[in-house]
Amino acid sequence: MSETNPQEEKQMLVNALSRMLHCRMPAALRESIEALLARTDATVYELKSAYANYARRVVLARPRAEILWNPTVDAEKCVGCGVCFTFCPHGVYAMRDGVAAV
Repeated sequence: MSETNPQEEKQMLVNALSRMLHCRMPAALRESIEALLARTDATVYELKSAYANYARRVVLARPRAEILWNPTVDAEKCVGCGVCFTFCPHGVYAMRDGVAAV
């Protein structure tokens, strides 16, 4: 596995958080993401922490009855935010060409 330099890692996190803005989420959460992305001095640590926190909150914001329990990816709706990849404890999802795959 190759090492990512801090600037590349920071850009990857900024891109992931930007893609998350395409997801449905509470207004306060959206404002927090936008505020973080507007900061030019945000550290990799802050971005990583925010991504993990926001990904968890976005996923848990869906009503349980709306969650499909078999692993699928709707390619037309996938924005490549990586929430499914990050959230799934079973390693079912992978990121391929910027979108999720089972």
